[in-house]
Parts: sequence; C-alpha cells; structure tokens
Amino acid sequence: MVSFGSSKRETLVKQALEQIRYLQTLPYRNNEFKPWLDKTTAALKVEYGAESVEVRRFVNAAGKAFVVGTETGREQEYQRQLESYEEVLMGLVGR
Repeated sequence: MVSFGSSKRETLVKQALEQIRYLQTLPYRNNEFKPWLDKTTAALKVEYGAESVEVRRFVNAAGKAFVVGTETGREQEYQRQLESYEEVLMGLVGR
C-alpha cells in the first residue's frame, strides 16, 4: 500500500542527498554543514516523528567524531560523517 506522504518524504530525502553531494565538495571548515544538518534533522522529525527509528538512525549516523589533529584528518572525518548521513538517507529513499 502506498502512503500519501511517501512522495513528499522521498522529495525531502532526495533533496538532502543532493545537498550532501554539494557539501562533499566543500572543505570541512564551512558554514553550510551545520545548518544543513539542523534543517534536515528538523524536516525528518516532522515527516517521520521525532522519536522514529528513521530519525534516530539519522541523528546517530555519524557516531562519535574522532579527534584528529591534522587538517587532512579533519577533512577525512568530515567526509566520513557525510558518507554516514548519506547512507542513512539512501536507505529511506523509496519507503
């Protein structure tokens, strides 16, 4: 059975995925990641429910950040976190 909200949800997730691809082109020191994360989290809470499994997976996707003392290490950690968020969102497409 198709849910009436599935099209809106799918659009939301696809937009967030497109934005991840853009964020992956930016250095880890940017002013766009945190607003994207906050906006995406808030939108997922509205669509799926604040306590839903989907939201919990997204919020916990990146896990604990590794403390890295080099620029290269920080960049790698940023990219790892984006990949983690991307993986969760990819799992939501088509639901």
